[in-house]
Order: sequence, then C-alpha cells, then structure tokens
Amino acid sequence: MHRSRKARRQPTPKPTSGKPRTVRSVLWILPVAAGLVLAGFVVYGIRHGPAAPNVLLITLDTTRADYLGCYGRAHPRTPHMDRLAREGARFLRCSASVPLTLPSHASIMTATYPYVHGARRNATNRVAEGNVTLAEVLSNAGYTTRAVVAAMVLDHKFGLAQGFGAYRDVVAHTEGDPMEAQRPGDEVCNDAIEILRAAASQRFFLWVHFYDPHYPYVARRPGPASPAEAYEDEIAFVDAQIGRLMQELGNLGLEKRTLVVVVGDHGEGLDQHEEWQHGYFVYETTLHVPMIFWGPRWIPEARVIQAQVRTIDVAPTILALLSQPPLTAAQGVSLTPLLSGDAQDLELSAYSESLEAHSQLGLSPLRSWCVNGWKYILAAEPQLYHLVTDPAETKNQITEQPELAARMREQLRELIAEAPPPLSDQETAVSLSGADLARLRSLGYVGEGAGDTDQGETELDKFEPHGADPRTFTRTIRDYEEARQAIGHGQYPRAEEQLRKVVKALPDAALPLGDLAHALSQQGKLEEAIRLYQQALAQEPGAAHLHVTYGQVLLAAQKLDEAAAQFTAALTAMPDNVVVLQNLGIALSSLGRFDEARGYFERALEIEPENIRLLHGMGVFYVRQNKLAEAAEMFRRALRIDPNQPRVRDDLQRVLRAMGQ
Repeated sequence: MHRSRKARRQPTPKPTSGKPRTVRSVLWILPVAAGLVLAGFVVYGIRHGPAAPNVLLITLDTTRADYLGCYGRAHPRTPHMDRLAREGARFLRCSASVPLTLPSHASIMTATYPYVHGARRNATNRVAEGNVTLAEVLSNAGYTTRAVVAAMVLDHKFGLAQGFGAYRDVVAHTEGDPMEAQRPGDEVCNDAIEILRAAASQRFFLWVHFYDPHYPYVARRPGPASPAEAYEDEIAFVDAQIGRLMQELGNLGLEKRTLVVVVGDHGEGLDQHEEWQHGYFVYETTLHVPMIFWGPRWIPEARVIQAQVRTIDVAPTILALLSQPPLTAAQGVSLTPLLSGDAQDLELSAYSESLEAHSQLGLSPLRSWCVNGWKYILAAEPQLYHLVTDPAETKNQITEQPELAARMREQLRELIAEAPPPLSDQETAVSLSGADLARLRSLGYVGEGAGDTDQGETELDKFEPHGADPRTFTRTIRDYEEARQAIGHGQYPRAEEQLRKVVKALPDAALPLGDLAHALSQQGKLEEAIRLYQQALAQEPGAAHLHVTYGQVLLAAQKLDEAAAQFTAALTAMPDNVVVLQNLGIALSSLGRFDEARGYFERALEIEPENIRLLHGMGVFYVRQNKLAEAAEMFRRALRIDPNQPRVRDDLQRVLRAMGQ
C-alpha cells in the first residue's frame, strides 16, 4: 500500500484521556485541551512579552530518571540537570513510547506512537517521509535547524533528518570499521558548541543527542566499578557536557533567549525484572524517563508536575510555547496548561510497546497502557500494576483486579483500532551496507528480524498476543543479547557458545539459528553453517537477511549456483541493497555469466558511486574478462576517493604491468 505525503499528514483523532472509560468517549477532551494550551501560552508568552525563543532540545539515550538528583537520586552527580529542574519545570511521570533509540526519537519528533510513524525497530525501518516532524514545522517558520547525533542508529538514512538544514551523522572514518558507530559526549558537545556560535545571531532549533549511558558502560572513576556504577559515571559525564552547553549559552548571551528541553528516550534494565539492558520488556525501568523544560522567560521556576505525560507531548508543547501551529497528526498534546498551573492533570494515558522479543525470538509482542496510576501489560500472560504504591512493579494484581484489567485491555484495544493503515515496505524501507550492519552489530543492534513479515495486516489484526510470554525466557534473552554483543565484536566462539543455548531453548526461532550459522561460518565450520541456514530458511523463508548471509557462505564455499539463487531471493525484498547486488554480480561473473553480472554491478554503482569496495570489485570483474583498461579505471576511481587502499593499489599495479605500463 502506498500513501502520499499529503495523505499521511491528514489529522486523525486520537484518545488522550486516562480515565477508565472507553477511548472514543474521551475525544471531547481534545478541543478543551487546545483551549488550555492557548491559555497557557497567554500566561507565559504574551504576559511577559518575549520574542519567540530559540530551542535547544537535548535527548538522553538510555537514561533512567531515578539516576538524576532531581528525581530523588541519593548522592547525585547531575548538578547541571538538577539546576535546570530547579530553575524550570520537572515532570515526574514521563513515559517513553518504546524502549529503543530510533522509534523513541521518532515519537519525540513526530508526536506519534510507533505504529503510526512506522519506525518500529532500530535499523530495520526508517521514519517515512509522510510523517511531519518538529524540525519541519520550525524550518518552515524560519528557524535555522541543526542536529548532532551520537549513534549511527539515528543517522540520516533512518529518516529523522527531514526538516534539518544540517544533520551531523556518526561518520566512519575507516572503511567498514565497526567500532566507529558512536561518538562520545564531549565530541558531540564540541560540535553543538560550534553550531551555537555560528547560529547565535539567528533563531535556531538545535537537537543534541547524547549516547554515552548505552551499554557497554565506561567507568570514569578510579579502581573497579560495578555495571551500575559505570552506568552512573556515564550519566555524570553527559551531565558535564550539558553544563558546557549551558555555559556556552551564557557566554553567547543566549540564556534568556533559549528554551531548553531535556528528555530521555528510554531507560535501562540494570538486571531489574531480569532485564540486562533494554528493548525486550515494557517495565518502568526502561520506560520512565526524565523530562525537564527550562527557559527563564517562558517556564516558571521550581514547577514540579506529577501528572502522567508522554514523550509524544514534547513537540506539541514546544510548538505551543513558540506560538506555532500544531502537528496535524499528533497523538501527543501540549503540556502548557500544566506549566502555567491552569491545570493540575490533563488525565493523559500512556501507550508503550516492544516488538523485539517477537521479531527476534518469536515470542509474544508486548504493549502497555498506563491510566490513573495503573499499568496494564498485554502479553501472553497479562500483568497489572499499581504504579503509585508499587513503582517497582513487583506485585502483579491481574487476579485481584480482573474488572479493571478487562477495562484497560478494552481501552488499549480501542486505541489500536484507531490506528491508520500500516505503512508500506517502500515507505519504511532502509538499505544498509555490510559495513553499516557491522557497525550496528557493534552497538548490539540486530538490524533485522524474522518476525517483520506481517505485511497486509492492520494493527488491530495483530492486537491479540501470540507466542510464548517473554518473561518465561529472561535467561534466554540475556544469552541472546550477549551473543549479539559477541558477534558485534568478532568474538565468534563466545557467540557460538551462547547461541547454542538460545537455539536449544527456542528451536523454532529462525533468527538465532541464522546467527549461529553466521558465527560458525566465521570460524570455518561451513558444513554445519550451511545446514543451519537451510533449517532457518525452512522456518522463515521470507527473511531476506538470511538469504544474504547464507549466500555469502555458499559463495565462500564456491557453491556458485546456489549462492546466486540466494542473492536473487534476497533481491526481491531488497532491490537497492548494494551488498546483495555486488554479491550477485560476483557469483554470476564467477559462473562466466558476465553480461548479467555487469548489470548488477552497474546498478550497485549507480546507488553508491563512491563505494570503494564496490569499485574494487568492479575492477576485479573486468580483470576476469581481460578488460584491463576498464579495470584500471575502476581501481583509479577507488584510489581517488581514498589513496590509502593497499589492495586496490597493488591490483592497479598488476594491471598496469600487464598492460605494459
């Protein structure tokens, strides 16, 4: 299904109330909330008469609220964020929509839930152009828009760059180096300060993303440190960078002209609920995030807001404070009535989801719904918690409160029933090179999933949970996370050890079988790897990434016809994937089918004309046909891009000698 950009921008009513009544019955709140937004802006905009401010949006990756002093941390190490909270407004109960970096940031920027904006998982989807972002609205309003991100999972190819005049990705300076997938906070801060200085005389919107608290944590204290201590060190390090940014605002005379918003994208498990990192569950450890608004002329001092809010409310609130038109399809609302004191509670409900256990391991997807201090988790074995008296979610009250659970389940179902039609593959497709996948794996991201093939189904079709409950497999999920980390760092024997345990626990999960096959192939155990790839593809024949990695193993084993068949199968789902095109070209040229092979090589070069590996491969292709002049030109093109390529230089010299030069 294809929907135009204009069609995607049409507003659709979304429920916002947290009261235990049906979702559709609360739609009357929206016009009332809009009126309160206007009232709030009157209080903090027109009354004091400031010009529209600059906006500095700071997003904190993997940051739990309870690790900040302003959220009750004993012996706090976050003086700069604590200062912003003390001088501005702090939201005590802010919920992220998903415990993953790209989907959560997409929700922040579009004010919509993942099932609307379409970027459901890291590295497998992109934010479709049909979405309207905060940056687009501000750019249209004349703001200079700039962004600095710290992890490649937010690179421009994943769709969040729309609306930004400049967008600083994480650039790999070394071809295919998997470790160059993130940047430390001080480098990010240096870039942001440079941008602030350049934009000081303009109205600007600057988004700065800090990634440091993401695993693996770097301890910044002398002596040994526990994982939790190293995690806290990382948060303290980010806080110091925020202090640098605030100091620069002061140096440039911008403090009184800038609205500063600090918000987390998700938290971290830290072994609570037996979750090591994040992404697989929907507990408060990974969904409760800090949110602070600061601006001396727009935000009241020392405002502490206890009402339920969501990260999807960030963009609507910023736009209201700037007196800009709202995002037409927003599910979030402006929180200015809470900032102004005109309302104590907007009675908002909060939706969150996690599809990781389903997509990767075939377990039940998870959805949660927070209403009036209660939290319902829809899973194969549903859960119900009273967050007011049980914030750590230790007592499941599903049997004690069956009527409340049933009512919340129905509210959640009605929310999903309002979902627009699903986005098409073309709208959310993202093409990644082999180097991109290696860099993503170094961050612990999978970048593919066997459960991503539910095309044609509506969100409501997928509402009923199917598959075993992830809580039953917490140890297996931990083993799988450790295996993926090991693969990302080239530790294949360790990955094999962990993956054998995962496959034993979940023999029908195709993705771990494929990962085990990959780990075995990297150790030269090709026969077992081939058998496991066949088993995985029998379980999930539509998994394109399995066709790719299996084809690469077959290519290494010189099973050329079979390799070409696998790459051809992958090309159906990934028509613009350069890795697939190049490998298919290699397989066909090795079979002597040069005309077919050339077409795939040329198509790949049209997509990535400066891909050094591709240019080198094309040169080798010409050598095989004894077309030495063409080969030399390919090698020269590669060396003009990067002269420090010894293999390319040696091949060029051999070709030139053969040509008598």
